[in-house]
Amino acid sequence: MNHPLADELFLVGHDEYTGKPTGNADVLASALAGAVLGELLLDGRLTIVEGRVAVQAARAYGEKVTDAAMGEVCRQGDRLPVRHWVGYLRHDVRDVVARRLVATGLVRREQPRGLARRGQTRYPAYDPQRYAEPRRRLAQAMAGQGPVDAQLATLAALAGTAGLVADPARIRENLPWVLRDLVSGVDEAVRVQALATAV
Repeated sequence: MNHPLADELFLVGHDEYTGKPTGNADVLASALAGAVLGELLLDGRLTIVEGRVAVQAARAYGEKVTDAAMGEVCRQGDRLPVRHWVGYLRHDVRDVVARRLVATGLVRREQPRGLARRGQTRYPAYDPQRYAEPRRRLAQAMAGQGPVDAQLATLAALAGTAGLVADPARIRENLPWVLRDLVSGVDEAVRVQALATAV
């Protein structure tokens, strides 16, 4: 069973035993924000026109993660660039997506311990084999084995942006244009973020 795109990217980007990100947590947060937008694009609720996010179907679907993101797009007004939405959504996206995974029983939430309670909340797996399934599917896609649908191709492209896999140029080239625009916008947001932290 496939999980929503952002859930799959979360699982690919975290270690199933420690529950910690396997790469740069800030870059992963940007890719996760892109994955939430990707879910809305795959559902036909959003589209991208000339690099800007546009609403196609504003109704709520009863799904907390995408409904919350859709509500923000409707409140702030569409026609803002993808990089704007990635920058806006990235701050809370890890915990929002993790709550959805906790609700499915795939991960558990572990708070930092000790007096200072410093450190990041961790989300280790209840079942490491189920947790690793998106990573296995992604590895097969990267090796050119088996069918690659739009969600798996987007997962590969965003995982590449997050530095979790080598750049999947072959897969990226076959994305539908709207998802290619999404990934380009996430790439741009990551570059802007890197420049801001370098200053």
